[in-house]
Amino acid sequence: MLLAGCTTTSDLYSVDRVDARAYIMPDGDLYIEEIVTYNFHREMNGTERYVETLGHGGIEFFEAYIPPDGKELCRFCQTGLEFFYV
Repeated sequence: MLLAGCTTTSDLYSVDRVDARAYIMPDGDLYIEEIVTYNFHREMNGTERYVETLGHGGIEFFEAYIPPDGKELCRFCQTGLEFFYV
């Protein structure tokens, strides 16, 4: 069965690079910083991302920012960055 007009995620965008650092805090919390580089194949306003909780209490603190061009992970701070609404 073929449905006209259907697209797959790979038709819309690709993930070209992921840089991540994870830290286990003294209280056992997991702190993660990451930069995900998307390549959109057509005009889009963004994408959605899901995190599976797998039975734990969930995410308590989450912020997303658009990083400065050309900066690497941990080479800039959040001050003055554009907040990305999630």
